[in-house]
Amino acid sequence: MPTHTITITATNANPYPLSISDDEGNTANTETTDAALTTKISAGDTVIWVPAGNISSIDNIIDKSAPLNLFSAGPANMNDGTGRWSGTVGTQPSDTEESYSLVYTVNGVQHTEDPKLKMN
Repeated sequence: MPTHTITITATNANPYPLSISDDEGNTANTETTDAALTTKISAGDTVIWVPAGNISSIDNIIDKSAPLNLFSAGPANMNDGTGRWSGTVGTQPSDTEESYSLVYTVNGVQHTEDPKLKMN
């Protein structure tokens, strides 16, 4: 199954909103475009979130799809020293689109951004 990489970047000077990019070529760097950024996924795919810039940590990734659950495993810290998080996509109907919250820290301050995932 494919792996999708989502890179999140912020700086000390501009901790919010995030700059987000995915391996589909989608990019966003404003609150409005971050909320509209949608990465397309399929059942069994792995999604990996990579912190960059001055992000000291990804603190949580919250699946906001209740009562559905887009993930069959995770998202959780990969605990490999890189700060990356990963999740395995579960089975949901095609075109299911849900927001999730990325909670991250820059310069000791926690921030939250809400992009989307959409089932193929």
